[in-house]
Amino acid sequence: DFPQAERRKLTWWSDVAIANIAAEDAVVKSEAERMAELTKMAERMGALWQERARQPPKFDLISMMAHAEATRTMPMREFIGNFGLLIVGGNDTTRNSMTGGLMALREHPAELAKVKADPRLIDSLVSEIIRWQTPVIHMRRTATRDCELAGRSIRQGDKVVMWYVSGNRDETAIEEPERFIVGRPRPRHHLSFGAGIHRCVGDRLAEMQLKILWQEMLKRDLDVEIAGPPVRLYSNFIRGIRSLPVVIKAEARVSKGGQHQDWFPPFETRSCGPLLRVRVFGLSPSPQQTPAAAATHRPRSKRSRNPWPRTARPAWRRSPVGRPTCHASWRRQWSPARP
Repeated sequence: DFPQAERRKLTWWSDVAIANIAAEDAVVKSEAERMAELTKMAERMGALWQERARQPPKFDLISMMAHAEATRTMPMREFIGNFGLLIVGGNDTTRNSMTGGLMALREHPAELAKVKADPRLIDSLVSEIIRWQTPVIHMRRTATRDCELAGRSIRQGDKVVMWYVSGNRDETAIEEPERFIVGRPRPRHHLSFGAGIHRCVGDRLAEMQLKILWQEMLKRDLDVEIAGPPVRLYSNFIRGIRSLPVVIKAEARVSKGGQHQDWFPPFETRSCGPLLRVRVFGLSPSPQQTPAAAATHRPRSKRSRNPWPRTARPAWRRSPVGRPTCHASWRRQWSPARP
């Protein structure tokens, strides 16, 4: 229940939390600057926390944490850590799986054809994308007791790194792990969400977001072509992609009755989810093609309907009738640079 008008702060804080200060394009250049920004996050979240604590318990995460005995009195450092983890876990993981999934399907077109032929495979596609991309590379834990694991002795207090990206390529647990395969017998058998008490609290939400994305893309018959190499995030923690240029082609659809089904207005910049900004180029649909326009449409001259005659358009703006195209940047949206 974070205020919608302030939502850009969440992506900014996520970028701050995972930034490698040694990178040339890091959003913060020192640990002191990082801590100052995360303190602002804690102050804003603290205000929401106090607001929810004064209200009766509700079914939102902040309210539940504010009223829970185990979390209601967290010290500041733990408070920042918990909310930083929630923000990064709900932001970087999903948006990088979106981009990584697109790249995987372009590299394995036969798997995309399988999903187009049988949309019931979308659930399997989502799980395979999450396994394949493994947006969180590793996590570190502290051993609570002495134990032995795979022949190695671990003592209480030892720091142990769990490489999710390695587990998701374990040939003893996953058949042909180096192949991107839609329709595996156990598609959710992966470690991208962690395991046990540390399993991702938002795993079902992440799966739902990716499922809706691919359902809507397939329903609109969007053909996404990669137009250049990805720019990867400088990080050994997040397997992220800063930007990926793409070209999107979409069929313009109009029902037999002339009513609008699906079309992209010309020369419009669209923001499609957290990763995609689209510049659409195509022919203007007739006003009668949209329900709202059809109800209020008054005949106009042919000249006024199309201020850009087809023959006068620059070549880069032309597209076949009924086949609008667009240029897009499948990229992380963290603008404005600072909230």
